[in-house]
Amino acid sequence: YDDGSGPAVYVAGDSSGLNTNPARRGVAKWNGESLEPLGEGITSSGSGVLALQEFNGELFVGGYFSSVDNLATDGLARWNGKDWADASSGLDFTPWALCVHDDGSGSALYAAGREGNNQGNLVGHVARWDGEQWIDLNLNANNAVVELVSFDDGTGPALYAGGWFAEVEGVPTGHILRWNGAVWEPLPVDLPGRVKRLHVLDTGNGPTLYATGEFSFDPDQEEEYVATWDGLQWHPIPNSGPGVPTALVVYDRGDGPRVTASGLFQIWGENG
Repeated sequence: YDDGSGPAVYVAGDSSGLNTNPARRGVAKWNGESLEPLGEGITSSGSGVLALQEFNGELFVGGYFSSVDNLATDGLARWNGKDWADASSGLDFTPWALCVHDDGSGSALYAAGREGNNQGNLVGHVARWDGEQWIDLNLNANNAVVELVSFDDGTGPALYAGGWFAEVEGVPTGHILRWNGAVWEPLPVDLPGRVKRLHVLDTGNGPTLYATGEFSFDPDQEEEYVATWDGLQWHPIPNSGPGVPTALVVYDRGDGPRVTASGLFQIWGENG
């Protein structure tokens, strides 16, 4: 994100994780030598930041918190490089993911997450920011939506939503859906397991959609943890485990671009 002083890396997480300086709680800026606070940072206790996304010159921050820089908010705020502002109007769920997507009507910011309803059930939601408030896209999945990405698999740009859900309002849908600008639709082939992360990466052959999770493609084989989508079906990446990656990036260490993973594992895969 560029706050006007040049592009910089921003880090976020649990409110205690950056707490050597209380002002750095939850989110901070790396200036090349140290972490800088953003105002007073996340000022509610027991908080955590789950998502960061730049949009229209501001950094949107979502997660479990009720105040930022001593400003009341319901889990979503925006930073313009100098000041914080609430960005939770109309949001009735905790945001776990943020994404910019153009459905043909212009780029817009989307949020996904979950809420607990009055019956104690978990409900997954996706909403679009209209510049002043959030407009719900009527997903109402039976569990959390944990990831959003914008991707074109050859059938046109769409917003892909993945997570722990398997049905919407009692109808089985699988663990990943796409928004075509008007309705939610399931993919022709579902992933055999809950989605942890979605990434769009390009190692030189064009953008590819990657999903991470615990996927049982073959009940007689060990689970696979990463799969790619070609527009028609999912392809598991052999020996992609043990352990679910929490992040994928493309990195070239001198022998060509490769997908590199990080996560809660010590030894991962047979291919390095």
